[in-house]
Amino acid sequence: MVRIIAPAFSGGGAVNVTSQTTPGCNQFGGLGRSSIEVIPNGGAFNLALLPSLFITSIGGQAVPATPTGSGDVTAPLSLGNPLAVVVSASGIPLGSVVKLTLNNNSGTVTTANTSALAGTLQASTATANINIPAGSSVMMASTIYTLTLAQGEALKVYALGERVERVSLVTILGSEMRVTLITATGKEFVVPAAVLATLQAELG
Repeated sequence: MVRIIAPAFSGGGAVNVTSQTTPGCNQFGGLGRSSIEVIPNGGAFNLALLPSLFITSIGGQAVPATPTGSGDVTAPLSLGNPLAVVVSASGIPLGSVVKLTLNNNSGTVTTANTSALAGTLQASTATANINIPAGSSVMMASTIYTLTLAQGEALKVYALGERVERVSLVTILGSEMRVTLITATGKEFVVPAAVLATLQAELG
């Protein structure tokens, strides 16, 4: 396999990965494969930038830094519907959309998609308007995004050696963010955020 990763790519040429005859043998080797990946700005791939996703405000009411999952935000009925919900993220590609899912104690499930994440890769935000019924509700934010080849190769140690293609993030108020690695063949591996932090520390 030939893999080329560079900050820019131009010109032309050939990468030969065809099979060759083994000397003294009539058998042929298998065909190889090649990939070329352009990472702009001298290398935007940075394992130190771990993904994170948070619900930061609901109806103008700030979500506590350490939510408990019960009574974290109280929105007066006078605010009416729909209410604006703001999410914050880091390490997630700009332009990604976050899905909000609201489970009410009456069994009603409401969903809404945010606007595209905007800002910087280090700090981005998005907003959605969602109808929140009276009573207690639990809100969840989730998103799925595609990795670069280099990122997927770095994370395959947590996917039984298979390159990771996509990452799913799910955050619920009062719970730890759930990270699921999805391979090219569709296999899914749930990895605690603390494990990814360990990977970042090992690779510097």
